[in-house]
Amino acid sequence: MLLKEDSINSNDKSELLRIIIEDGDKGVALLRRLSRFSRNREPKFEPADINAIIEDAIGLTWPVVRYSKMTIEKIFDSDMPSIIAIKDQLQEVFVAMILNALDAIVEKGTLKIQTNYYKEENTIEILLSDTGVGIKSEYLNKIEDPFFTTKGQQKRLGIGLAISREIILKHKVSLKVKSVQGKGTAFTVRLPVKE
Repeated sequence: MLLKEDSINSNDKSELLRIIIEDGDKGVALLRRLSRFSRNREPKFEPADINAIIEDAIGLTWPVVRYSKMTIEKIFDSDMPSIIAIKDQLQEVFVAMILNALDAIVEKGTLKIQTNYYKEENTIEILLSDTGVGIKSEYLNKIEDPFFTTKGQQKRLGIGLAISREIILKHKVSLKVKSVQGKGTAFTVRLPVKE
């Protein structure tokens, strides 16, 4: 939405311009970094901190989230062992999930991201639950299909979850979804801890 010229004063205009330029510069720097990363590095499984991966995903989406109606609540287990993963690919999964939650929250809402380590099972669980519009039950078995979307043409193409599923299968972990229309959606990701 464009701002009318007389709707904000000159100081606010200057601040908005500064923020736009700042976030634009960050976006350009990020694209350059990702471009170099994709060209110069083969995907490699290595020790990774799941909390740090999620923090990075939040940071990448923050220029969009900060101006949205969605707040992010983080509840991270501090006693978290390392996992063996392709870090940038898992980060891509969480970016997709955050953006999906953002699209689902029409009014003011929350995305809660919680991590837990279950020592007995030697498993890490990540729960992402939003208070968005939810997904109709008849669509739940289609959400991983490439290009399937219930968001309309003005939203992002429905490829995020399909890509996420492919990455998660590569990491031999599970992805489950529960949703109640009008109340929200919860994704549960479980990763084994490889010693």
